[in-house]
Amino acid sequence: MLGRTDSRLRLVALLGVFAVIASILGVRLAYWQLGQGPELRRIADSQQPQTNTADEVRRGDITDRNGNILATTAYRDLLAAYPDLMTDVQRDKTALGLATILGLNTQQAAALRSSLGSDDSAPPKYLVIDKQLTETQSDAIRSGMTSGDLAQLGLEPHPVRYYPSAGGSPGTTLASQLLGFVTQDGQGRSGVEQASQSVLSGAGSATADAGGNAPLPQTGGGVQLTIDAGLQLRLEKELYTAWVADRAPRVTGVVMDPYTGAILAWGSVPGYDENNYGTTAQDSPDMFTDPIVSEVYEPGSVMKMFTSAAALDEGVVTLTTPVEDQKALHFGAAIVQNFDKKSMGIISFEDAIAHSRNVVAGKVAMM
Repeated sequence: MLGRTDSRLRLVALLGVFAVIASILGVRLAYWQLGQGPELRRIADSQQPQTNTADEVRRGDITDRNGNILATTAYRDLLAAYPDLMTDVQRDKTALGLATILGLNTQQAAALRSSLGSDDSAPPKYLVIDKQLTETQSDAIRSGMTSGDLAQLGLEPHPVRYYPSAGGSPGTTLASQLLGFVTQDGQGRSGVEQASQSVLSGAGSATADAGGNAPLPQTGGGVQLTIDAGLQLRLEKELYTAWVADRAPRVTGVVMDPYTGAILAWGSVPGYDENNYGTTAQDSPDMFTDPIVSEVYEPGSVMKMFTSAAALDEGVVTLTTPVEDQKALHFGAAIVQNFDKKSMGIISFEDAIAHSRNVVAGKVAMM
């Protein structure tokens, strides 16, 4: 037939081409799956976030009587590296870049570079460089990874304890000695953080998935205190003023509701910054001790308030009752004196309370 051509040879040639291509693809696929499979799986695993079941529990908040947050959970990045995936050039460049971002000195920078290893020394597969970056450091590292200045790094977010309110004296957080702090292993140390560890950490309250497998992320219980954050700040400022003016080793104060006994404010100066407890641990670990509950005081002025309250309640005196203040009051061999060892003469009972006169309190106690 005119114009007809035999296509059998053409079909055979086309099938041959397809067969060759399929063979090449099969060989290549076998190379990646069998020959390079273990290495590819190792690389993929190293790029997965490192999770920790303990870190999945979000610690509960501590709030004041009005719901203001005194302690909460924030998230900061852990910086990890995968040195075995780096070349020596990348190790040099990455160590130099991180030294600048993390503010390392010459010795620390050299130690970092050494920890990354080399092609000749079997470098580690996974290396934690910093457990808690600032937001600025995290942003700088992300930028360096995008630009290629930093290689084979991972940022792994994890929860950290955060105290958002500044205290009444410089460099402190609010109610630091009352609240305590939380270490990197999630353990509350001193104060409310330690006393309420089981509640805040959610210990014993883990939930499991439908198959009864690994615990799911959870939140610890919250703790609400009776203190008022505003009054707490005001108390700490007053204590700081007295501490500076009197050059006292330490000043403490407690404010209570006289009708219920609820603690409205509880403070001591000097305090510390709970967000930077590591520095305090190195320089002044005694700051972690709350003197209000840990030290012994002479009860003199405290007991005067009980004596005065009892006298007013029984009608023995009123606030305007005139009472003679003397230099000393003798009880047999015992002598009671005022702190200044002076007399203020005839004063009202209200003034005697205001000036904390020991002799007047003794006379009223006998009455």
